[in-house]
Amino acid sequence: MTKGIVLASIAGAVGAILWALIAYYLELEIGWAAWGIGGLVGFAMALGAQKEASATTGVIAAVIALLSVVGGKYITAVMIADKVASEYGSIVVTEETVMINIAYEVAAEHEAQGETLQWPAGSSFETAESQADFPQAVWSEAEQYWDSLSQDEKNETIRELQGFMDQGFAQGQSITTNAVFKASFGLFDLLWGFLAVATAFSIGQADEVGT
Repeated sequence: MTKGIVLASIAGAVGAILWALIAYYLELEIGWAAWGIGGLVGFAMALGAQKEASATTGVIAAVIALLSVVGGKYITAVMIADKVASEYGSIVVTEETVMINIAYEVAAEHEAQGETLQWPAGSSFETAESQADFPQAVWSEAEQYWDSLSQDEKNETIRELQGFMDQGFAQGQSITTNAVFKASFGLFDLLWGFLAVATAFSIGQADEVGT
């Protein structure tokens, strides 16, 4: 039985990778491929188990087939999320990036104190992206704070903000992966998934394959 489980697991892994590659590069999911994974896993189980093939090996093959189909979908989601991330690229923090962050903090402090800031035309706290988008007084105060820091403190501030940005970028990539993964399931997936599991079970319990 152990040999059957090993062969079935290898077959399942290969099937999941092939499923993901087809879905990613052809930008479509071929439902019968899931059925094929079930057959491949079941055959591998029966071939390895031989005379030990039974309902138990059939159940194990069915579970492996199900995990392979779901795993293939997840691998596809990861590949798509990585592609989206590479297109946008990670944010490189510079002094200008830090200055904008400080300016936001200064503006937030003034507004929290009940002050009404005069934002440039077409700009606001929610849309400001550069020096020109902030009130001059706010930017000047941010510059004054930045200039008061030593070079070591500036470098540490940049490193901290870079770490925060990288963490947010990674979380965004994870959210994209989960969203794509969930969106990949539909009604027909239940049918093909059922066929994959049923086929894996049917073939995986048959000792005739191994003899």
